[in-house]
Amino acid sequence: MEILKNSNSIIFSKPFPFQFIREYFKNDSDYFTAGNVEVLIEKEEKSEDYTKSILFSSEGEKSQEIFDMFLRWLSLRTRVNEFVWAYQINCIIKEKVNLKFNFPSVLPMVGNVMLTGLILANVKNLDMNQRKFTIIQIDNDIKIVKRDEKYISISQVKDELKKLLYVINTSNLGYKSS
Repeated sequence: MEILKNSNSIIFSKPFPFQFIREYFKNDSDYFTAGNVEVLIEKEEKSEDYTKSILFSSEGEKSQEIFDMFLRWLSLRTRVNEFVWAYQINCIIKEKVNLKFNFPSVLPMVGNVMLTGLILANVKNLDMNQRKFTIIQIDNDIKIVKRDEKYISISQVKDELKKLLYVINTSNLGYKSS
């Protein structure tokens, strides 16, 4: 299971002082690179001195390392649980999955049609305005968006994906006529 692209985010529950981020990275910019990891800071609209979220993005798993170091440093200086609304991981994983659907050809198609893939979500209408959800798209690659109020790591996501792929591969997801 190879991670092609990974991004880790912290979404703050209340405006978080930008000075903490500036102090850690020694950088005043909203977008910069730190150790082959792109860092994007979304500032509060009302005040440029505060932050709404911070995102770490990279090829492979490098962003997880920088994210963990930043979070460790931050937890020594603040009460992180008072400021963090949610943690989020977006990743693209290269993994070969054989999906064989036995849907009848007369099944009416509504919306976007994916002829080879599957989208799984634990939220109604793919609503991403929630604190806790997981959306998985299995196609040529596997795309995952997971958000939780508790800390999540790419290794946890990979473990959950392995369990899901086992269930998919051992169950019959197709349509059976009687």
